[in-house]
Amino acid sequence: MSTPRTDEEFKGDENEFGISKATDFAQLKSFHGYSFFGLDELHLIGANVMKRIWQMVSGDFATDVNTTILLPKQACSAIGSAITESSATIPSAIFEGSFRDVYQKAGLMRSVDWIMFLQAVVPTLVFERLVEEYMSSAEQVDAIMSLVIGCTLALQWNIDQNNLAKINTNLHTWHLHMKDKVSTNMYNVNFQYLRHIHDICLKLDPLRSYSIRSAERAIGTLTPY
Repeated sequence: MSTPRTDEEFKGDENEFGISKATDFAQLKSFHGYSFFGLDELHLIGANVMKRIWQMVSGDFATDVNTTILLPKQACSAIGSAITESSATIPSAIFEGSFRDVYQKAGLMRSVDWIMFLQAVVPTLVFERLVEEYMSSAEQVDAIMSLVIGCTLALQWNIDQNNLAKINTNLHTWHLHMKDKVSTNMYNVNFQYLRHIHDICLKLDPLRSYSIRSAERAIGTLTPY
C-alpha cells in the first residue's frame, strides 16, 4: 500500500494527483491528516462494496469481465428464493436491515440490507453455491470469505488488537485476489478504501462509533416535513 499523505501535504495543492485546492479542514487545529475524514461503514461496505459483490456474483455487467465469483443465473435465482422462503422464520426485529430477494429486488435494497446480506447471506447461501461451482478449496472462495470476515469484524462496536490484526490480514487477502485475478475495471475506489479500515479503526476506534446511520434516520424522520 502506498505511503499516506502527510498532514502538511493536505495544506497545499497536489496537482500531480489532480488536487487543485487544499481542503479547508487542514486549517483546523484538530486536523490529523487522512484519518480526519474517517470511513463511513454504511455507505462504504453497505451501499458500495456489497452491492458490487452481488453484481460480480450475478454477472450484472454489460460486457464480459472476469469476476472469479460469477454464478449461473439459476443459482442466483435460487439464492433469492431461499431468502424469501426463510423470511417467515427470521426474527427480523433483531436485525437493522431487511432480508429481500436479492435476485429480483437488488435495486430496492438499502445500505443496511446490503450489510445484512454480507453478514447472513454471503457466508451461507452464496458460500454454498460458490463451493458447488468452484469447490471449497478454490482461491476465490477463500477470498470472498476473507472479505466477509474482515468487514464483519470491522462492523463490531468493540474491536481489540486481535480483531485489528484479523481485519488487516483478511482484507489484504481479498485485495490480493482482486489485484491478481479479477478484471482490472472491477477494482474501484471502494475496494481501495477497504485497505484503510485497519488504520482508521486504529486511529478513530470502530467504524460504528461514527457511522452516518443516526444522521440517515434523522433525514428519514424530517424528510416528510
